Amino acid sequence: MATAVGFDGFPKEAQRFLASLGKNNRKAWFDAHREDYERYLLEPAIAFVSELGPRLRKIDPAIRAEPRINGSIGRINRDTRFAKDKSPYKDHLNLWFWQGPGKRGDAVGYYWALHPSTLVLGVGFHMFEPKLLSRYRDAVADPKRGGALVRAVADARKNGYDVGGAAYKRMPSGYDVDGARAPLLLHNGLWVGTELRSPPEVQSPKLVELTYQHFRRMEPVRGWLLELTRP
Repeated sequence: MATAVGFDGFPKEAQRFLASLGKNNRKAWFDAHREDYERYLLEPAIAFVSELGPRLRKIDPAIRAEPRINGSIGRINRDTRFAKDKSPYKDHLNLWFWQGPGKRGDAVGYYWALHPSTLVLGVGFHMFEPKLLSRYRDAVADPKRGGALVRAVADARKNGYDVGGAAYKRMPSGYDVDGARAPLLLHNGLWVGTELRSPPEVQSPKLVELTYQHFRRMEPVRGWLLELTRP
């Protein structure tokens, strides 16, 4: 079992492995290269999560960063039970740093993913479950809470982040909102994020600081969504 050591960056072989896995997405190939996965991806990921966790807890002491598979480190295996694509493995390494009263997968958190040629960082919900969507709409319709979200989203865009989750063309029934809050009612999810083209920090200890600074700038949106999930 891999254990945490000091984080020195992901080696070049990490993204090469992911690229090769994308082309050879078969159990036999992965089994033959399992040691490469553990050496180039899993072991550095454990060290990375271990070092990033204390930094994230400066943002909020309750943020969870667990350096293990099914903690902050996502499984490389895909759940193909209900998927048309039956490829058994992901072609990326995904990490999750979460907080909130719900299950790990349902909580609001920071998302981190290393792909063969990019690094993706984000926060939010790609899709709200029905009860949370109703609470989201009520919050947006409230001038104070909705205004706070407008400002958080504007700051995210000012910092160069993409904003997603808009899904509808018509205002949901029962809501009469205009101005800057109105477009937010067209969402069935809300996330902000960025896709970086293989920043050199991936291969150095500086990746911890790079990730922390991006997540810190995304915090206003995460904080707003966290309040939304509270009982």
